[in-house]
Amino acid sequence: GVTDSIGHAVSDDGRKWTDEGAVFGPATAPAWDSLLVGRPSVFHDGRQFRMWYDGRKDLPPGAPDPMAPKSATSRRFVGHATSPDGKTWTRHPEAVFGEDAGGIHVIRHGGAYLMVYESRDGTCWARSGDGLRKTASSRLKD
Repeated sequence: GVTDSIGHAVSDDGRKWTDEGAVFGPATAPAWDSLLVGRPSVFHDGRQFRMWYDGRKDLPPGAPDPMAPKSATSRRFVGHATSPDGKTWTRHPEAVFGEDAGGIHVIRHGGAYLMVYESRDGTCWARSGDGLRKTASSRLKD
């Protein structure tokens, strides 16, 4: 199956890691991220850890997992969660970004949050003042 979750690992030197297991899994159905969550982008903002991740509630028709729910309108979304310690996460209940975005990376720059993501339109970017609502976006030029 494809019930992905997000794990936590620790390292003293950044080269050898100890897996501490899953710390963030899919939400309860019928939530937008009830099938899988993955590919997180995490950083500490000085107060707490913030995580953006992609998730979905179903797969497109023809996906190889015979047990997963399927839908012709299947899309990926980006979610947001916060944590005081990187282990216990509080999920923002609604997706913060759509556009079939996945494989995301978020940074803070010049007072804004910038997200690079993959989509059916190619590699794109989005800007947000608070990391929760998009204020601008565009496809990256080749």
